[in-house]
Amino acid sequence: PVNEMIAQWIDPFYDAGLDSHTNGFGNIGQGLYYNPGQFDANSNGGGGEFTYTGVFDTSFNRRQNSLVQYFSPDLNGLTFRAAVTTDPTKGSSNIGSARIFSGGAAYENGPIWLAVTGEYHKDWTARALTQEFGDPAVQANGSDDWTARVAGRYIADWGGGRSTAFALAYEHLKYELKGEQAASVFSDLEKDTLFGSIKQKLGGPWDIRLSVGYSFEYDCGSDNCGGVGENDTDAWASNVGLFYQLGPQTELRLTYSRVDNGSNATYNFHIPGGGSGVPGDDLQAVAAGIIVAF
Repeated sequence: PVNEMIAQWIDPFYDAGLDSHTNGFGNIGQGLYYNPGQFDANSNGGGGEFTYTGVFDTSFNRRQNSLVQYFSPDLNGLTFRAAVTTDPTKGSSNIGSARIFSGGAAYENGPIWLAVTGEYHKDWTARALTQEFGDPAVQANGSDDWTARVAGRYIADWGGGRSTAFALAYEHLKYELKGEQAASVFSDLEKDTLFGSIKQKLGGPWDIRLSVGYSFEYDCGSDNCGGVGENDTDAWASNVGLFYQLGPQTELRLTYSRVDNGSNATYNFHIPGGGSGVPGDDLQAVAAGIIVAF
């Protein structure tokens, strides 16, 4: 729910490419940008949920299995969704299990759409530390990770097949580790992200799309953010594209994307990645493609 109730409304570039809003949303720019969400007892290096690679790979952009969801009916434009993982991970070391709770509400009335979503990970990061490191000095006694997002969109109809869709979204992301041992990694880490987009329909088959996201610098209570300081951990991610509709389900596109990192930031393209992982490196990409909706 934290993703699906917002992504398709705010992101004109969809949600599974190098030009996604998740270049900044749902992660801190280190490790995985989305997570396949398996419950795997031996996930290190195996595409799992508890991998810890220098900082941690516990992204909030997930394709989560073992999940049960509730979808509300449409209540005069107001809808709700809620979800919880049904299969907690089995215990290892000092952390017994980990769960995910996710939900949100959205309201649509004519050209106006608004939403608020959130997600909570119980002991998720602590499990990552415990599973990968046997040394108690880098383990944690528990963790609380959560994200909260608010978003809105407005569509101005100019007639003649021309319209402008404006979208704006904000996310607050927080990771908190418990126990004295966790201080060698970080005690807490917070980050804010802003994202805006415009989709301009020109009439006929053409439209132009633009998105810009800004990830603010980390805010760490211990001033130790997983091996880096707080300063210069910000980044910009921007995309511009020209799209041509071949039919109701098919379109051509030409896009330009870039990520501009602060000197201590390592943000990357969402999918398929491609950055060096060196702090401060910037990225650029030009892409041509065919999109088919089915």
